[in-house]
Amino acid sequence: MKRYVLEGTWRGYSSSMDRVVHREVVPGNQKKYLEWLQKTFCIRYTDGTTLELHVRECKPRERVEKKNGYGSLIRDCFYNDVTSVAALCQKDDERKAAKHQTEAA
Repeated sequence: MKRYVLEGTWRGYSSSMDRVVHREVVPGNQKKYLEWLQKTFCIRYTDGTTLELHVRECKPRERVEKKNGYGSLIRDCFYNDVTSVAALCQKDDERKAAKHQTEAA
């Protein structure tokens, strides 16, 4: 089975702040997740910084040094099909409001 490397690079206010903050191996059978990662260039933060997402195929027998810094944010954006933290917060607020309405009814 093919494996892919997902690398997240935090882009700050200047290029000197840029650094790799997330790296993980994604199995090839997670097709929807891989498709979303490849079409999503970055996740935007409310302060204007971004988490750029880069996906590449693993080389045979390549050992990948994992950095699990932003895995939950990336997955949350994938599950909600959003590309910004603001949109993720909005989806969360909408979900809470809907839950509150069903409990009140």
